Amino acid sequence: MATTKINYTSSDICVICLEHLLCVSPENNDTETMTNEPMADFGAAAPCGHPAHASCFEQWSSYQKKGAGNGNKGGVPCPTCQKETTSFVKIYLRASQQEENDRNEEEDSHSDEESKLKEEEEGTDDSSFVSAKAVKTNSNKSSKASKKKVKPKQQQAHKKVQWYKKRWMGKCEEVKNLKLEAQNRKNCHHKDLLDLERSRLINYGLAKELERTEKAGRIHRNMWAVACFTVGCVVGHKFLAM
Repeated sequence: MATTKINYTSSDICVICLEHLLCVSPENNDTETMTNEPMADFGAAAPCGHPAHASCFEQWSSYQKKGAGNGNKGGVPCPTCQKETTSFVKIYLRASQQEENDRNEEEDSHSDEESKLKEEEEGTDDSSFVSAKAVKTNSNKSSKASKKKVKPKQQQAHKKVQWYKKRWMGKCEEVKNLKLEAQNRKNCHHKDLLDLERSRLINYGLAKELERTEKAGRIHRNMWAVACFTVGCVVGHKFLAM
């Protein structure tokens, strides 16, 4: 008889005996022999709810109470989380051989149905492949015929596009030349404005210099007039005194 390897998770293992929770605990070997049906006795510690075999928990409880030296007083720590437990709820499950056989038959019938469906799908895929191939062939023929009709129109459209492209490029070149000409004119106008401003400053400086020269000339003439008048007065006074 072939054996099946089952992978159990940590939540399915009794932390005391390290056996699966649904497996028969060592204390129930006699019951299994008598009934020829695997019996699983397990329960959950309250209030934390961690599972363990009932017989394993009883041994664990006796060992903990004996080690603590308190007899039957108080609770014992949970073997999983070490929290104090107030009680242990037992759960008994029995799986019969008939139920196991029924489950295997159901799985076999399900596998047969899947095989039939797979074969039908493969047959459908073959017919679909042939039909798709025929459709593809007809599509290729019609595509070639349509390409022959469309090719002259495409050439005409391409020529028209090229003509518009050349015309557009010519207009772009004209716009570029006009922009350069406008920039040159702008630069010339700016240069003329600078020259005009420079001339205005020169004329303003010359006018100021002329004004200073005329003012100095007037002062010089006035000084000569005063000097001559003073000399004349002195000479006249001397003649009168004689």
